[in-house]
Amino acid sequence: WVMPKPYIFWKYEVVCHDRSLKNTLRGWSTIVAALWSLISKNISGLIMWGSGLAVTYGIPHNDWNKFTFGLLCPTQRQDLAAVPKEVQIIGRATRYISSGIELESGQKVDADVIIWATGCETGIDKLQYEKDGEYYNLNKCAKMLNHFLYPDFPVFANGSALFTTFGPVRAVNAADLAVYHCCIREKLEEDKLIRMASWQLGGSVNSVSSWIFQSKSYAMKEFVTTHIDLMLVGLVDFFDFMWHITEIFSLSRQHALKFRIFPRNFKGMHNNGEIKPAAVETGAPLIPTFDNDAKQEFER
Repeated sequence: WVMPKPYIFWKYEVVCHDRSLKNTLRGWSTIVAALWSLISKNISGLIMWGSGLAVTYGIPHNDWNKFTFGLLCPTQRQDLAAVPKEVQIIGRATRYISSGIELESGQKVDADVIIWATGCETGIDKLQYEKDGEYYNLNKCAKMLNHFLYPDFPVFANGSALFTTFGPVRAVNAADLAVYHCCIREKLEEDKLIRMASWQLGGSVNSVSSWIFQSKSYAMKEFVTTHIDLMLVGLVDFFDFMWHITEIFSLSRQHALKFRIFPRNFKGMHNNGEIKPAAVETGAPLIPTFDNDAKQEFER
């Protein structure tokens, strides 16, 4: 088992806890660690080691770039602990040789079968795209607007990059942003969308695999900056975000993050079930404003 460095995980029973006073308070330490991630990766990591949240299957370390929100339950930890130390080799494979692989250090590892488990990608870059009648080459390094939309191809989004919470409940927020970009926000030129994306604090260094599957960034920091970016453009409220992470880490339950995608003077459903935008008040702040097409869409 060849690895450059063991990954760091969270203990399943500590994250998905019983909401006892001890575990609820420990959940608050995770929130503190999340906020510290904006300032110091090392301090943020030490808080999680100190609270008993973190675990690894090799020699403990504090390189939290090797953390991708993975969980290990007690049974999985026991299985990993049973792997003989002599077959766990720390090193980076550089090339194939006739008997197996050679590591960066020059060490040779004999192998009959080699399985590369070196990352995860969506595969969207393997598809062929056409834009305005011409071939479109997907830019892997492009920052996605709102961590969701490809700004130079604004009818194409990557829901896996919108990491607002864990598991399939994230799809609710992907649907929120799909509605927002297709039906609510004002129409913008691609140059403007690209410029807006460039202003974001966070974002994937590779939009094909997303930061959650990379070792080039600290996942906890990217999780927080994703939410800050959504707050800065008015899609998420600060207090909604704080309640969201309190639910996840301290109360051990999940709901979709509350998005505020409608204008502030939008009244929502009428008694007859129709969605109808309210009249625009002079000088009233709108995030964003409705255009005529959006009004007709909602009235339908």
